[in-house]
This record gives sequence, C-alpha cells and structure tokens, in this order.
Amino acid sequence: MDFLQEGGFLVYLFIFVGKILEVTVSTVRVVLINRGEKEKGAIIAFFEILLWLFITGTVLAGFQDDIIRVF
Repeated sequence: MDFLQEGGFLVYLFIFVGKILEVTVSTVRVVLINRGEKEKGAIIAFFEILLWLFITGTVLAGFQDDIIRVF
C-alpha cells in the first residue's frame, strides 16, 4: 500500500470509501445488538475498530504535509 504514503487522489478516495464502509459496518452492528445478537455485534465491533484505526492511521500519516486529509 505504497500509494497511501505518496498522496494524491487515490488516498482521498480510499479515505472516503473507508469512512462509508465504517459507517455501514457500524449501522449493521447497532441493528444486530438491537435484535439481541450481542455476540455477532461484538465481533463486528472488533472489525469496525480495526477499520477505524487503519483509516485514522492513513489520515495521520501525512496530515502535516497535506492538511486536506483531516477534513
């Protein structure tokens, strides 16, 4: 994933799609927990947190050089 360090349009697209995926996973997790399926919700929460960490790490990796990544 060297393209994440170089910058450019692909990084912004990756962050955008990643955030959409994160919100989708979060919604599925909330629905499962409301249905009483706490075990499945906990497993999905684990992957949601991993996804959040990866996206946040990508944003913070070069935000001083490219401040637009933060927004």
